[in-house]
Amino acid sequence: MKIRVDMKGLIPQDKIMHFLVGLLIASLTAIAFNPAWGILSAAIIGLSKELYDLKRTGFDLRDLLMTAAGCFFYYWIRLVESCIK
Repeated sequence: MKIRVDMKGLIPQDKIMHFLVGLLIASLTAIAFNPAWGILSAAIIGLSKELYDLKRTGFDLRDLLMTAAGCFFYYWIRLVESCIK
């Protein structure tokens, strides 16, 4: 008996992109400056994007939450890394 699990379409590509951009912004800013700036810059850029979309496609809270999730994922990785050392 063969079981196949199709994960395609489980999370929309748009939400994955928001997650990855939040992760990228937070990590690059935290490395270049400090962790607090990483959180702040990801929040400002994510909110700015949604306010821009307000007139085009509408404000999507889920997009903003996925951007924040990417940001916090970076800090979770850093926390785990510091506990391992």
